[in-house]
Formats: sequence, structure tokens, C-alpha cells
Amino acid sequence: MLLALDLGTKTGVAYGEPGVPASLVECETWEMPSGGGVDVGAFMHAFERRIDDRLMRGISLLVFEAPFIGPKMQMNMHVARRLIGMPALCEMLAYRRGIPCFECVIPTVKANFAGHGRADKEMMTREAGKRGFRIANDHEADAAACWWWAVVCRRPDLAHVYDPLFVGGAG
Repeated sequence: MLLALDLGTKTGVAYGEPGVPASLVECETWEMPSGGGVDVGAFMHAFERRIDDRLMRGISLLVFEAPFIGPKMQMNMHVARRLIGMPALCEMLAYRRGIPCFECVIPTVKANFAGHGRADKEMMTREAGKRGFRIANDHEADAAACWWWAVVCRRPDLAHVYDPLFVGGAG
């Protein structure tokens, strides 16, 4: 079972067994605590509980969106700590359970999923729907794209299930 995350205060989640139709990949959004700097501990605690709970459900691969710290984020260290802390927590929990874990570089995922490395929320949402993912918002669309990318990269024999450009699979 593959778990993909679009990390943030609203964390997009996509999980499912590689090879199932995209419509059977479960997508949801986790609402995390938000607010001022003193809540970073509460935020990370809530996130840890969500991830750890999900990892106990037979996850065999965890993939997440690589953090991006732009010029605006450098001004808000509380946000920056969350953005760096979430992937670190994912890696730590996956390590504890012996689950492989890797990050997706979002411009690469967007370029391959939606055709443009700077695809906006609308483009990603539209493309996820066209590919058959059942999503409710842009966070879930980004998680679905990370899920798709993990399958394409880690299970190229199944890539043709999700993308007509990968005709016939390996072998």
C-alpha cells in the first residue's frame, strides 16, 4: 500500500495499492491545527498521530512533497519549522517502521502529471480528475499526483494503468 502526502496545514492524502484503478485510490484532507508560533508542538503532535496511525495500516511506501522555503517563508520561522518538520517526522516514523520513504520534487511531478512544472491548483485538480482520481480539493489533487509519481518511479511495470504514455508496461 502506497501513502502519498501533500504536506501543509491542510494535508492532502492519497493511499492505495499500486495497480488498482485511480478511482479506487482513497483521497482525503487532514485538517491540522493552525495559528501562532506556540502551537508548532501541538501541530507536530497532531501530525505525528495521523501519520503513525496510517503507517500501522500496512503502508509499504511513503512519499511526500518536498518542502519549499521561499522568500516569504523565511520571514515566518514558525511556518518554516512546520514545513521542514513535517517531512522530517515522516522520515523518522517511516524509518522506525522499516518503511521506505522518499520525497517528490513538485515541479518535476507537476511537469509530468499536468504538463507544466508550474501548474496551478486548477490545472492539477483538473488533471487528477481526468486521470480518474476521486478528489475533493487541490490538496488531494497534489497528493494524488505524488501517488501517481511514486508508482511511475517505483513500479514502472504499472505505469501504463495510470498514464497512456506508458504503453504496455515493462517486459
